[in-house]
Amino acid sequence: MYGAARLGGRALITRAMNCDLAAGVRQRPVNVTAGRSLAVWEMDVTSPPEDPGHCPPSAAWVMDLDGGKVARLRLFHPRPMAESVVEQRLAAPAEAV
Repeated sequence: MYGAARLGGRALITRAMNCDLAAGVRQRPVNVTAGRSLAVWEMDVTSPPEDPGHCPPSAAWVMDLDGGKVARLRLFHPRPMAESVVEQRLAAPAEAV
């Protein structure tokens, strides 16, 4: 979700992951929590040295489970909103965007 708009789908997440991997972005699990209906992977994200701002420094993958399979997947980048590119763009005057 971004604001009230739902973003995503399999194609979007697949394209984004392939792009990030090709750019040299790597993820390392730092905490995993799982239950019968929910799993959460907390990750450190490392951007390539030539593009250190490619991705936020951390991510959380939240998976709703149904019968042991992922029924819904959400990706969060828990980083202060004041630093996000999206927030900077929203704060810019309309003629500058």
